[in-house]
Amino acid sequence: MTTKILKNNHVLTIRTPNRNDAVVMLDYLQIVGGETDHLTFGKEGHPFTIQEEEVFLDSLANSTTMIMLIGLIDNLIVGSVSLAGTNRQRLRHSMELGVSVRKDFWNQGIASFLILESIQEAKKLGYIEQITLKVSTNNHQAIRLYEKLGFYITGTFPKQMKLKDTYIDTYFMILPLQ
Repeated sequence: MTTKILKNNHVLTIRTPNRNDAVVMLDYLQIVGGETDHLTFGKEGHPFTIQEEEVFLDSLANSTTMIMLIGLIDNLIVGSVSLAGTNRQRLRHSMELGVSVRKDFWNQGIASFLILESIQEAKKLGYIEQITLKVSTNNHQAIRLYEKLGFYITGTFPKQMKLKDTYIDTYFMILPLQ
């Protein structure tokens, strides 16, 4: 568990979620999914039942392929970051990042803190050489943040996302750890 002081003097606590967070985590995902079109899901959140979410959160404790952290202010989940990888030998050196923050808490440094903390956790695994992510090409604020943290664009996925009848391209970004 880590704590950070935000610009507005709120205390951000960063920790790994556990099964007791299942209900509030699913609620959080519905909230953030409804606040932006830049995530891979909408206001429906994730299609897990509470029991499935509990099993998933339990699995994080011993996982070597998944890192998840949540950021809390006064016991309210305000942000989440995940790094997903695989045990497949040829891909094991790489993890993909996903991050979200509640809209009421944007521009307070929460995403930066969560990403930096997740990078430190990935480095502790000892074999992660790079972190990748995909970001909508029109999500300029996120792109600036990722670039500030050392990520750079390596390519574009045309029409990777679709909102109703509109296609959105995404950038593929990478952060080398070595």
